[in-house]
Amino acid sequence: MKRHVIAVAAIVLLAVTSAWAADAAGKWTAKVPGGPGAPESEVTLVFKVDGETVTGTLNNSVQPGDVAIQEGKITGDDISFSLMRNIGGTDMKVLWKGRISGDEIAFTRTAAAGGAPTEILARRAK
Repeated sequence: MKRHVIAVAAIVLLAVTSAWAADAAGKWTAKVPGGPGAPESEVTLVFKVDGETVTGTLNNSVQPGDVAIQEGKITGDDISFSLMRNIGGTDMKVLWKGRISGDEIAFTRTAAAGGAPTEILARRAK
């Protein structure tokens, strides 16, 4: 009986925790600084959320075309995903990790191969 009560409590806690996840679904925009000598770019992120799984696309004004979000996850206010980009002729995995606060997401973007992280502030598109 005690195990049954603990199992039920764990399921309820999991359901409540998932319900507290921040609302990331929808369209977000951000300005991303370019590298040395490169222009700033506008990025549009479109997130679809199913439980703790995040899917969607990223579109960058410098390298137009939708790129699929991979490995997307949301837990509470934390969101993360990766995507593949061709940078300087090399395919590279790019990691995005952020924290949602209302209509803003403060992201840190890093290339899996290394390099300096970039801080990016995305805002919910109105």
